[in-house]
Amino acid sequence: MSEEKRVYESPERPLGKHESHAPQDLHDEIAKLTQNVAGEIRNPLKGIPRDQLLKNVAQFQQEKGMPEDTLPILRKGALVAQSPADIETIDDLDEAEKEALRQEITHKWRHPRSLYYTIFLNSIAAAIQGWDQTGSNGANLTFHEALGIPDSAGSSCGPVASAGECAKNSWIIGLVNAMPYITICLFAGWISDPLNDLMGRRGVIFAAAIFSFLAPFGMAVSQTWGQLAACRMLLGIGMGLKEVTVPVFSAENSPAIIRGGLVMSWQIWTAFGIFLGTCSNLAVGKTGSISWRLQFGSAFIPAVPLLLGTWFCPESPRWYMKKGKYYKAWKSLLRLRNTPVQAARDLYYIHCLLDQERVLVSKSGLKVTSNFFTRFIELFTIPRIRRATWASGIVMIAQQMCGINIIAFYSSTIFKQSGIGDYTALWASFGFGVINFLFAWPAVWTIDTFGRRTLLLFTFPNMFWTLLAAGLCYLIDPGVENSTARIAAVATFVYLFCAFYSPGEGPVPFMYSAEVFPLSHREVGMSWAVATNNFWAAVLSLTFPRMLIAMTPTGAFGFYAALNLVALFFIFLFVPETKQKTLEELDYVFGVPDRTHAKYQLTQVLPWWFKRWILMRKEAVERMQSPSHSPQGTEQNSSVNDQEKKKLRNRLSQRAFRRRQAECIRELRNRVNADQRPDSERVEALQRENRVLRTQLVDVQTKMSRLLATVQLLNDSVSKTLDDTATGDKGDASQDEEVSVEHSAHDRPSQELSGYQMPSLELDSLGPFDTSILDFEAPLAHDPVSTHTRGTSLASSELINVAGTSPLYTQIPNIWSYEYQMGMQPYLNAVNATEESSLILGKDYTFTNSPFSDHIQLLQRLLKNKLNMVGFVPEGSNPMQSLYQPVLMVLAMFNSMTRPDVMAWYAKTRFYHIIELTAWQLYPSSSTFEKLHQRYRPTESQLRNPHPRVIDWIPFPPIRDRLIQLHAANPHIDQIFCDAVTGYVVETCMSDLILGAPQITIYIRVTDLITAMSSTAEGDDEGAIAALPAPDITTLFSSAAYARAAFNKLKMDQGASYYKIDPAFYEKYPELYDQSSDITATGMPLKPKFQRILTYPKPLDHSTVETYRSFIEFSLDAVHTISMSATR
Repeated sequence: MSEEKRVYESPERPLGKHESHAPQDLHDEIAKLTQNVAGEIRNPLKGIPRDQLLKNVAQFQQEKGMPEDTLPILRKGALVAQSPADIETIDDLDEAEKEALRQEITHKWRHPRSLYYTIFLNSIAAAIQGWDQTGSNGANLTFHEALGIPDSAGSSCGPVASAGECAKNSWIIGLVNAMPYITICLFAGWISDPLNDLMGRRGVIFAAAIFSFLAPFGMAVSQTWGQLAACRMLLGIGMGLKEVTVPVFSAENSPAIIRGGLVMSWQIWTAFGIFLGTCSNLAVGKTGSISWRLQFGSAFIPAVPLLLGTWFCPESPRWYMKKGKYYKAWKSLLRLRNTPVQAARDLYYIHCLLDQERVLVSKSGLKVTSNFFTRFIELFTIPRIRRATWASGIVMIAQQMCGINIIAFYSSTIFKQSGIGDYTALWASFGFGVINFLFAWPAVWTIDTFGRRTLLLFTFPNMFWTLLAAGLCYLIDPGVENSTARIAAVATFVYLFCAFYSPGEGPVPFMYSAEVFPLSHREVGMSWAVATNNFWAAVLSLTFPRMLIAMTPTGAFGFYAALNLVALFFIFLFVPETKQKTLEELDYVFGVPDRTHAKYQLTQVLPWWFKRWILMRKEAVERMQSPSHSPQGTEQNSSVNDQEKKKLRNRLSQRAFRRRQAECIRELRNRVNADQRPDSERVEALQRENRVLRTQLVDVQTKMSRLLATVQLLNDSVSKTLDDTATGDKGDASQDEEVSVEHSAHDRPSQELSGYQMPSLELDSLGPFDTSILDFEAPLAHDPVSTHTRGTSLASSELINVAGTSPLYTQIPNIWSYEYQMGMQPYLNAVNATEESSLILGKDYTFTNSPFSDHIQLLQRLLKNKLNMVGFVPEGSNPMQSLYQPVLMVLAMFNSMTRPDVMAWYAKTRFYHIIELTAWQLYPSSSTFEKLHQRYRPTESQLRNPHPRVIDWIPFPPIRDRLIQLHAANPHIDQIFCDAVTGYVVETCMSDLILGAPQITIYIRVTDLITAMSSTAEGDDEGAIAALPAPDITTLFSSAAYARAAFNKLKMDQGASYYKIDPAFYEKYPELYDQSSDITATGMPLKPKFQRILTYPKPLDHSTVETYRSFIEFSLDAVHTISMSATR
């Protein structure tokens, strides 16, 4: 059910502990509750203003003695509880918390181990229950004769025994078998309430495990039927305590969305215990006269792990809250939920619903009390609890009266009466145990999807006809020639009956009874339900031996088959659905009077079901109207033609649409009224949500890019690698070094290099994906000091923000600080605005989203102004007036001042192409354009669209164009540029660089070799060049001589002509990937242990501007003076 449907809308303020309730409001609440036939839930936090809600949470934290440090997370939990469907708009939650809340829906079975450990122990308790039941099943074949109470005429009772003596013995056997159930309904079920109140859920389960451990030993050594009955009484105490407590314990610890699947583990593992019991009966079935003792005694086995493990699972948080121990409840919920925010949400939501529950009880004129007898009377006097008592009683009685336990208790006897031997009957019972266990599993997934009520209504009709057919099979002639057909027919229909029982009436009763009662009456309500169930189990155990004699198997089976129809009738009328609602929300479900619910089922649901599934009329409309409102104008004569029927359907659809529309409008108005934030905060929240969606889109695009790149790279390099490796195998065998080649950034499969291994290195890529690239409220990071990618991070010095540089910021688009603008127009608008503000403020430089570009643009302007002042002629004949010389000086000065760590880069690569590009930008002409390298020649997008100048420095036209289209206004454009430069690589063959390496294609970064060349290890001669190949990878990246040799061999000193881009760059920026280009490196990366990332300059300031101006003035004046002297 959707959250919108579950929320019961109301204009009144929600009921709560700190609010008063006018008599008229209470009257209205009662009226709405009693007409709530659909079981819709009203969230008690709905409609509370944010400030008031947070104030209530603070008061809750103080009153309940919660530590001060829990207040922030409790506030988050309360906000989530108030709007569980709107978590994306809750600004207080971080992304990890939102993801955990999303996974509650998308991965509903993903929960902590402590929760499943608790359910596992409860399952062991259930297995004990099933084993206890089937121990007597096998023992019934022989124990009565061993203890002197035979019940069959003839040789068993002795030649002088009367029929009355055998009849008396059959009653005694029935009494012995029924003793645990009599004990439960008269004693054990009722003491569980005070014991739970005193000892908690874990303490009661531990006590029950003690009885379940000791009683089987007593039964195994009993010498008289009286001793056996007494020991089975002790067994009944353990069974009763478990039956009452374990389902409640599971229900209180489980999340609402999977509570049905977890709580029904009681029935699944009871069925498993029955299966184990039948296995045990078979295992000891041929041990002679002691077989019945071993069958009784073996039931102690599963009690051992329950005794040892109970105290290691968390106590029920609801029991702690009932005792006022809220901090312990909080600690327990932390173990039962994935994250603290989920634990805080459940804690506060349960608290509010319990407050409302107390209000609902108090307005019935009764007091909430801890007196057991008063609570027992209130099971039948408080309307809401009475309805739960009635519904749980129906499903509990139905479980016994459906006939399953005549097979569970007496299956061996039943199969024996079909004409087979004792051991064969045990095998037939084994088949029953297997079917019972296997067919209970589907309910794990269906019970929270289709619901408890649906499973019951589906299985009872099928249980009726299968049990009736099994009884009729006893009418087959029991002659020798038909004995096989008779047992086969009986077993088939008994197994079919069990297959229908296991996913329906099997798991539902105990799970349903554990959840329907309010917390104040949960123990006594469950005690009543268990006592009811076991009373009728005792009646069945006591009467069935006599029923078989008096009515024959056919009559007995027919009698219980008819009871299935009676149960179906009562379930249809009086058992409401409870799926996917919290325990406290069920107050709304059972607020509907039974008479109203029954009338609704008879007048609305049953006619629709008959038309839809009996008459097979697909156009039948299910009218889910409230019984309190009689339908107007919807009753049509049966002779209405098809056109009138179509009109009727249209009118009903329109009416339903208008109702939904009105509900949505009310919901939106309530949300607007409840949201006290200003418009700017709401806009920012929507922007953050938008960025989350963009992040998800980028993730999808990244995965697609990786897949495409993987296919392409496999096609290009794998076959070549295999061929080349085969050639180099001979030389590889002599190598002892360990060499490791990292996977490529596009997840290329690792390749086993036969006989040759590289040293195991920590090979880093460009670094982990920087999520701040999508967090545009974070400041830009600037650090003039070169750093390694491991263990360091760029420190933020100042926020490059238009708002921080101009008093006119309110008139200027705040694009640089938080907007992730896609496209070029936002960049143009913002640049124009910043230039205008700089002009007004009298500045000769501007701030944009790219400090790097700001430096370039300022230097070019200052240089050109100075060149014009000294009368520079770009095409002059004087060689001293060459344009490229002053450009080289200015760019060298720029790098030495702002980025000293990259001077080695520009010194080694000569920086030719950037000098040529700058010269063309200063004096665009055919001659300067012809000098440009092909990779640096501007594209049409560069010529047409304004963009940060730093983009022009990238030698890959496809990347430049995509940067302009997608990132022109990105506040992190400088970081993208530095990552691109860091990712320049050159392809080569590995065997050319490393001695004995296989002949596979690898690529190596330019920055890695430049860093190695700049290092000065002891003993190295500056400028020395070693002879390649290097002995190993470590030497290549640690020796300057080998690095220089590799640098020269790969022609890195000739600039960008040979460069390609590292595929790792596309892992970080998948939107820049271009399939059609050949600029992406192929092969495998060869990297040192640590890698350097180039940095970008700080924003311009007045001091830097004056330094630039002074240097250009001085240097060009000096050049001009020298030039003039030379001409003389």
